[in-house]
Amino acid sequence: MSSKNISLVNELNNLKNNIEQYSTSINENALINENNLLKEENNSLKNEIVQLENEKKELENKIKELEGEGKIEPPDPPVTPKSDKKVSIFDLDTFQGNSPWEHPYNASYYTDTYGNEYVTAYSGSHNSKTKEDYYVPTYLLDNKYSMCEGQIAWSKHDKNSEHSAWIEFYSGDDLIYTTDIITATDRIISFSFSVDGLETLTIVTNSTINTFNNNVYIIYPYLNLVE
Repeated sequence: MSSKNISLVNELNNLKNNIEQYSTSINENALINENNLLKEENNSLKNEIVQLENEKKELENKIKELEGEGKIEPPDPPVTPKSDKKVSIFDLDTFQGNSPWEHPYNASYYTDTYGNEYVTAYSGSHNSKTKEDYYVPTYLLDNKYSMCEGQIAWSKHDKNSEHSAWIEFYSGDDLIYTTDIITATDRIISFSFSVDGLETLTIVTNSTINTFNNNVYIIYPYLNLVE
């Protein structure tokens, strides 16, 4: 190789080395600049957090000051919401009295007058009662529940009856709720009402039948307490 070619090769290698050093320098400078920008943003966020915390403390102190002067009322303590867990009344033990419900063995007791079957339902015997009667159950709620909800339908077993039936719910001597009246020609009735704050619940399965040894059967697809 001639001396001229050697000189050109060396010059080319020198140019390559210079280009690599320049590229490396540019990349390093870009990373340094980016790192500096991130540091500035981080410091700015820290300053904003400190400022917000100071403003929060000032506001809390101002509220305490106003509360102390009686200019504003302190907030109510937070209320823990009740869950929507449901408990079947049929699964509860009675506190007083006896349950008027049973799981029917004959299809006519859990089939309504429109032919709808409620195979998992309970059947309740209804005749004229007061809340003091023996077959009237009372349950302890202990302020654990918010709502009572249920359904009733007229049993096919008494499809020819001309009587009517309903349910009365008491807490102590207070009548809390009365369902709509149901007859053999009515379709299923749904109902719900508040039991929030109640210690006890007495359930009277009533009807227009006023003889002790006679009654009509009402289907209960469900009767629940909601926590």
